Amino acid sequence: MTRTRIDIQLKPYLEQIGVTAYNLGKWVVGVSPQTIYAVANGSRRPSLEVLEAILSAFHNNGFETSLNDLLSTRVDLTVTATNCLAPASAARKSAASTR
Repeated sequence: MTRTRIDIQLKPYLEQIGVTAYNLGKWVVGVSPQTIYAVANGSRRPSLEVLEAILSAFHNNGFETSLNDLLSTRVDLTVTATNCLAPASAARKSAASTR
């Protein structure tokens, strides 16, 4: 089973453009600086409204920032323990019944 994950890349983007989370927190309207700091440091996932406010803040301060600058996706391949063990346990049961 696969699962697509969306990762927030705000901190690396801020480092790339030379802006601190503190300064971004002052630019963003309607979102607390604490929330911006938490999003930048990965301890909080932003809502769409917060992402919109962040993008607006960048645009209002002369940056041509897009969602591609702030987000990335990755695919996780996940295998459950049940899927891994089922064939082996079935083989053991089959072997035990033939003894």
